Amino acid sequence: MVYIVELNGFKYYACEVCRSLYELEDQAKTCEEHCRTNPGIPSTISKEAIGYINPEGEPQKVFFKIAPLRGCSKTVFKLCRTGVKIYKGC
Repeated sequence: MVYIVELNGFKYYACEVCRSLYELEDQAKTCEEHCRTNPGIPSTISKEAIGYINPEGEPQKVFFKIAPLRGCSKTVFKLCRTGVKIYKGC
C-alpha cells in the first residue's frame, strides 16, 4: 500500500518500505514490490525517484531532489514544509 502525498495541489506517491517519492503510482508500487522481495537491495526504478518522505512526526516532511548546479557532484535535497498531507492509499 503506497503513501499518497498531497502538496500544493499535486499528488505524488511513495514506496511504503524505502519511502522513495515518485510522480506515478505505478512507479511507487513497482518499487514497493521490489523492496518487499529484495530487502536492502536498491532497485533500478529508484533512479526515477524524485525525492523521499518522512511521514512520522509533526510536521510531516517531503524532500525533493533538485538538479545539481554546474560543477556540483552531489544531488541536493530541498525541504518543503507547507501544506503537506501524507497518508496511505487503499
